[in-house]
Amino acid sequence: MSMNRQSYWGRDEGCLGCSQQRNSIGMRLVSRRIGGAVLFGLILPFVSPGQPGPCVPPPPGMVAWYPLDEQAGATTVQDIAPAPFSTINDFGNTQPGPVQSGGPMAVVGKVGAGALYFFGPHIQVPHSADLNFPSGLSIDAWIRVVDCGHGSGGVWAPIVDKWDPATQTGFSFFVDQPAPATGFLKLQLNNVLFTSTNSLPTSANPVANVGPWVHVAVTVDPTSNLGVFYINGAVAGVFVPPAGALANALPMLIGEMRPPGGRCELAIDELELFDRALSAQEITAIYLADSAGKCRPGPKPDAQICVEKFHDLNGDGNWGPNEPPLGGWQFVVTDSASNVVGMITSAVPGTPPGCLTLTAGTYVVTELLQAGWTNTTPLSQTVTLQAGQSTNLLFGNVGCLPPPPGMVAWWPLDDATNQTTVLDLAGANHGTPKNSAGVTIPVGI
Repeated sequence: MSMNRQSYWGRDEGCLGCSQQRNSIGMRLVSRRIGGAVLFGLILPFVSPGQPGPCVPPPPGMVAWYPLDEQAGATTVQDIAPAPFSTINDFGNTQPGPVQSGGPMAVVGKVGAGALYFFGPHIQVPHSADLNFPSGLSIDAWIRVVDCGHGSGGVWAPIVDKWDPATQTGFSFFVDQPAPATGFLKLQLNNVLFTSTNSLPTSANPVANVGPWVHVAVTVDPTSNLGVFYINGAVAGVFVPPAGALANALPMLIGEMRPPGGRCELAIDELELFDRALSAQEITAIYLADSAGKCRPGPKPDAQICVEKFHDLNGDGNWGPNEPPLGGWQFVVTDSASNVVGMITSAVPGTPPGCLTLTAGTYVVTELLQAGWTNTTPLSQTVTLQAGQSTNLLFGNVGCLPPPPGMVAWWPLDDATNQTTVLDLAGANHGTPKNSAGVTIPVGI
C-alpha cells in the first residue's frame, strides 16, 4: 500500500510553517499564519490499491452482508453476515419480480460470482432488531454508477435506504450527480442531509461490463459526534451527525430510496452494514482486498430442529389427544461426524417446543432417558435438514407421572410385611394398621 498526502492547498510534503494535528482517522488539520490571519486546511490520506490482496476477515459489528451475486430466477437475496453480531437472517426479496425477470439484473461483479444492477427494480428487506443501529452505523459497498449528471443534481443512484420521511428518522445512502461523469456521496441521516467533499467517477455501463468499480463507505459515530465519507479507501469528507436514534420499523431498501427525486442506474456488489463506526484502517483494508473481498463465513445457521416430548399413556408410540406433554427432558444433537453440536430441552406444557438452529445437514437427536420411564419411540432419530427448513421430532415414553400440585396425602399401601406404620409419601399423615377390634397389628400378620 502506498500512502500519499493530498491537501486542499495542493500536494504537501512537510507544510513549511504549518502547525498540524492528526486525528484518529488519519486526517491532519493544518493551520498556517499568513499576515494576521490563520488559514486552515485538511491533509487527507490517499490510498493506492496496488495488487489485490488476500481476503480480509469481516470486521466486528457486521449485522448484514449482501454479496448480491444471485443469478437469474432468484427471488431472495441472501444475508451472510456471521454471528455473533448478526442475530437475524436479514434476507431480502426482489421487487417486483425475480432477478432477470422483472427484478434487478445479474451482471459481472467486483467480488465473487456477480453483482446486481438496479434500474428501477430493487430489493426489500423486512425490518429487524439488527437494523436499529443504536451504537453507530457503517455502510460500505462496491458500486458502478451510470452517468446521469446532465443537470444540476437531484438524479440519484440509491445504494441503501431505511429512512422514514414521516418521522424523519433513519438513513439513506446514495450518489448524486450535479455534473457529467461526476458523483458525490450523500447521506440522509434523520432530518439532515450530508454530502461528501470529494467526488467519484460515474461513467459506467454495468450491463456491458464497462467503467470503474468504486468502493464507497460512510461511518457514523454518535459517541465522538463524527461522520466520515470514504471513496476508494480514502477520507472523502467529514460531518457532525445529528442527535437522536436512527431506529424505525420500515423495511430496508437496496437499490431504491424513499426521498423524492429522479433515479439513476447503478450496479452494487458486496453491500455491508455494521452497528458501529468502522475505523479508517478497517475501511482501507476492505478496499485494498479489492476483488478478493472479505473472507466468506461458513454456511449461516438457518435450519431448525424442534423436539416435543409426550407421556405415551397407551404405549403405542403415537401422541394421542389425551396424552400430556413432558417438559424438562434433555436431548443431545450430533452431526454426521458424531460431534455434539448442541442440546435441546423439551418445553413445559403451554410453551413453544424446544428448538436448536443449525446449518443444513444430517443430524442425530438422542434423548437422555430418565429413571422409571420406558421409551415408546426410538431413543435416537436421524433428520436431514435443508436450508431454511424446520423439522419437528416427537419422542414418547411410558412411566410415572410427577405428583399433581396440591397433593396433601399419598399412601401407596405397599408397605413391607411386619411394618406397623403405613407411610404417607406426600406428608406426615402416616397411618397405623389395626384389626377389626382396633388393635394395632403389623402389616401382613
